[in-house]
Amino acid sequence: MAAHACTEAVLDTSAIIFAVERRVSLLELALSAPEDVCKVIIPGPVVEELKIIARGRGARSRAARAALEIIEKERAVHGSILEI
Repeated sequence: MAAHACTEAVLDTSAIIFAVERRVSLLELALSAPEDVCKVIIPGPVVEELKIIARGRGARSRAARAALEIIEKERAVHGSILEI
């Protein structure tokens, strides 16, 4: 029997802000892909970009601040699935 391969989902800044604005869990967003996703990856540069956006004003900056908080909470609970 062949080993079952799974897919790593990589989230970019736009996908993360989209999820936050629509109140969708980052993991729910990634795991809704048609492939069998076993790991969700947020690249370090994406986190850095969110930090830069979060310093501003307006809806996008608020969403970026919320995203950073959500990422930390999700990592605390689902660290085996969510990786930076």
